[in-house]
Amino acid sequence: MQLAKAKNAYNIFLYVDIKLDNVVIYLSQSENDNINKEFIDAIMPYNPRKPCPTHYETKEAWDTSNKFYHYSWGTEEPTTYFIGQMVYYSVLNQYIELRMRNTTQVSSHSVHSCKSGLTTHVTCGYVRAFNGIAIDNGLFKIDLIITDMHSYHGDSGDPVYFYSENLDSVSINGILFGGIQTTNSSNDITAILPLDIILSQVKIKPILSL
Repeated sequence: MQLAKAKNAYNIFLYVDIKLDNVVIYLSQSENDNINKEFIDAIMPYNPRKPCPTHYETKEAWDTSNKFYHYSWGTEEPTTYFIGQMVYYSVLNQYIELRMRNTTQVSSHSVHSCKSGLTTHVTCGYVRAFNGIAIDNGLFKIDLIITDMHSYHGDSGDPVYFYSENLDSVSINGILFGGIQTTNSSNDITAILPLDIILSQVKIKPILSL
């Protein structure tokens, strides 16, 4: 991380991968992109692996230029709702809602985790690392959970959860922060912002199904 700071690294993920037993550095650009040339030159003596990624992540919530909507699967554009009787039901029968029974803090590597997203719908994977770091425009975002689940543009902000043993309910543990998609999807990573960090910063209480 100190090297990334010193070389002004731009749009990268850093984490210690439990499966690879090594430090992983994911860049959102190719090695031929000069935007990170100084940082890439500095890490070349360590013989890094070179996947071909596509990077995306959430925009900052405090950026007032953002527009936020509730989308259902298959939604192509936002629908405007007015106060009054609801005549267009946003939760359709073919998209049955999962019951959220509780919230759980992820504490172990290789734990199975899933997300439900607008673009890639439900995908699952395993926890590869804790304390992941994302560097974006000079800002360091820490304490991310890194998984190998597949996700893509439009999935940012998705709920991340575990299924119960009987699969009829879920336990929420975070939201999807962003990720990197590789050309063959075999080395995808998805970063999760833990729910306990979110709840420690905002005065909200999850609404659970009884």
